[in-house]
Amino acid sequence: QPRFQFVPTFLSDLNVTEEVAAQCGNSVTCKFDSTVTGDRNIGSRTKITETSNTKDRQIFYNNPPEINAESKLLIFSSKKVVNFTLDVSDVDQEQPVNVEVIGVFNYVSSSPMSRIYTFELTLPNLDQLKRTKMEFRATDLMNATTKHPVAVHWCDCRSRDECVESNSFDSFVNLECACEAGYMGATCKDKIDHCNLQSCFPDVACSNSDTNSRQCGNCPKGFSGDGITCD
Repeated sequence: QPRFQFVPTFLSDLNVTEEVAAQCGNSVTCKFDSTVTGDRNIGSRTKITETSNTKDRQIFYNNPPEINAESKLLIFSSKKVVNFTLDVSDVDQEQPVNVEVIGVFNYVSSSPMSRIYTFELTLPNLDQLKRTKMEFRATDLMNATTKHPVAVHWCDCRSRDECVESNSFDSFVNLECACEAGYMGATCKDKIDHCNLQSCFPDVACSNSDTNSRQCGNCPKGFSGDGITCD
């Protein structure tokens, strides 16, 4: 009983014309389909499909950029400009990616040295800063994007050392102040007047000392004592 035999056809078995070769370029499937069918339009559609499939595979297997940076930014109220640095890598392409900051900020970014991006941010007014959400975005050549939100920690204390750290990652955090000795108030900008808090003996001169206390002068004539108590 006769058996069916299939003999495959390979591109090397075919006579590819110069026109087909010029049209298809490096696409083997385009050359094959054009030559086998005798229809160059079919080969063109094969090449378009092949290119589209290749692009889809690249997108599917592409990894988005990776961002390594702080998640909080401490801003002291007297500052008008702050710097923020990010380490951004693209494991697939190993090329610089586009990095931008989202929010009401005017900024200048440095040309990346290796993977390090530094942003010089000009701060908006406080009302705008409270309403905005700071976010950095890194986009690679395949349009894959990674977002990195940053919480703004605002310090309006008299000195940076008086700012109380917070674990909050809200978009805007108004830090509390822990006043150093000799200062008081919500922002520690009011110097304590110890003479008003606890006066000296009547008619005795009072001054605030460097030791965070009051210093009383001599007792009035005819009295003796330390100026706080005079007999």
